[in-house]
Amino acid sequence: MPKLRRLIIVIFTTLIVLSSFIYSASVEYSRAVEERKNALNKELDFIRVQLETAINKRISTAIGLVTYIQLNPDLTGDDYETYLDHMEVEMDETIVNFAAIKDTTITFVYPFEENKAAIGVDLGKIELQKDMILSVKDDKKVIITGPVDLVQGGVGLIIRMPIIINEGTMQEKYWGQMGIVLDYNRLFNEASFDELDKFILLEVHQSDDPISNSTSVIYTNVDNLPPGFMSTSMQLPQIQWEIRAIYAIGYTGQTPVFYALIFLGVITSTIAGLYVNNMFKRNEDLKKEVDRRTLQLNKNNEYLESVVLSQKQKQEELQQLNKKLEDSYTDLQKAQDQLIVKEKLATLGELVGSVAHDINTPLGIGVTLTSFVKNNETALLEKFNQDSITKTALIQSINENLESLVTIENNLSRVSDLVRSFKLMANDQYFEEYRSISIKKYLNEILVSVYPRFKNTNIEILAKNIEDINVFTYPGAISQIFTNLLINSLVHGFYKDQHGRIEICARSIEHQTLELIYRDNGVGLEKTELDKVFEPFYTTKKIKGSTGLGLHIVSNLVNKTLRGTIQLNSSKNKGVEFLIRIPIDSTFDFNE
Repeated sequence: MPKLRRLIIVIFTTLIVLSSFIYSASVEYSRAVEERKNALNKELDFIRVQLETAINKRISTAIGLVTYIQLNPDLTGDDYETYLDHMEVEMDETIVNFAAIKDTTITFVYPFEENKAAIGVDLGKIELQKDMILSVKDDKKVIITGPVDLVQGGVGLIIRMPIIINEGTMQEKYWGQMGIVLDYNRLFNEASFDELDKFILLEVHQSDDPISNSTSVIYTNVDNLPPGFMSTSMQLPQIQWEIRAIYAIGYTGQTPVFYALIFLGVITSTIAGLYVNNMFKRNEDLKKEVDRRTLQLNKNNEYLESVVLSQKQKQEELQQLNKKLEDSYTDLQKAQDQLIVKEKLATLGELVGSVAHDINTPLGIGVTLTSFVKNNETALLEKFNQDSITKTALIQSINENLESLVTIENNLSRVSDLVRSFKLMANDQYFEEYRSISIKKYLNEILVSVYPRFKNTNIEILAKNIEDINVFTYPGAISQIFTNLLINSLVHGFYKDQHGRIEICARSIEHQTLELIYRDNGVGLEKTELDKVFEPFYTTKKIKGSTGLGLHIVSNLVNKTLRGTIQLNSSKNKGVEFLIRIPIDSTFDFNE
């Protein structure tokens, strides 16, 4: 019986020590698995952005072609090719061809020489193309299908979008379709799928395929994706794609730390078991000498019992301390998460407050001037009813009302621009009107719109050396850039009541680049500030409520929206100079 008891205690002690290490190893395993899942999520987000960008970039080009056909429904093949050449359509290696399909027959192709044999082919009579052609025609929605074996070799992804002609009020006519053929392998390689194929199993699904009326697989590198995969949705026009992925080796958590804990657990539990077993052996040896060394044996037994009790107490204290540390760590994690959320909400609150403050000024001006126009019209009506109105008074009243209405219109336009600026900082994608403007006239309109902000200051605005250039661009972006620069000079560039000067110049460089120069003679910037002014939320006047977004928005508009460059030159007390260069896509004289 004593031997059985000793064996049970040794086994029990060994299991307790081993279980503590196994628990720690399981915690490490779970942490490692979660870390791998987070890493896979990042990989998914990366390839999703890459694939969305690659597809939407080509769709944007096709949308331009669709718009051109909508405006010119009776165009010829020469018109079609001339337009594409004129617009300098970038035929990268991923794009195989563009095809304009009138009703169901291929009418125009680009590039022409490589694809001219396809002209006149009625896709509605080709079995492999029939369902897709008729689906776009009937549903009038964008369709993407693939992979498809191409006649000219290789595998392709086909995008079809309807071309609808507006023939009058509430009347639309189906003209045909615009087809884009993309090289399947190049497209997914461009989105880095080939780099991930080595260690990640991937599938791209299209939900509610209009042709098969089911979910179709667009891309896969595995016969059957195992369970436990992660997924993310893609944003494509009128189409829902989903990317699914899982590591080829699964979410293993067997890290070096995991193996180290298992190894230490085995070693430590073995030592503990041997130690307890050794204690029992010593106790048995001592009992054999009980007659000869009774007193000494009792003392030794008491000592050994105290050691065992002390070890158990220390082990319990250690377990309690570990529990407290785990609870403290959990509380710390929760507190950290709460602080991050509060900081984000505080930052967003400051941004919203700043935008709301800037909106209140033009809205307040609009309300004030609306009241002024109303009172002016009421007084004019009273004089008219009393037959006491004079021609001079009538002209004066009309001029005042017109001036007020112009000011109201300009301030309401500024409200619209401020809202778009806020949307820019939230990374919302939007399409602004792309049209031809006269830079000289448009800059003058901008100066008129901001005049109320400067009329009670000592700052003079000079628009000089501005060439009369007609350009295709985004007028809203131009307006926002110069409005932000002017307000930035007003708020940051001059001391209170300081006499100052702002100059704006514009010229064409070799009919390819529009150069815009903005300078003031204000307080300027330190050298240490030049590298920071375009960063979001950086401002030199936070105490005055500035959010630090003005020049960051200017930089984004120049670099991303207008595809240009911006350069800042400044030194302390010598003002600032912004040199902006943007490409001129098309220039011509609208008066001819």
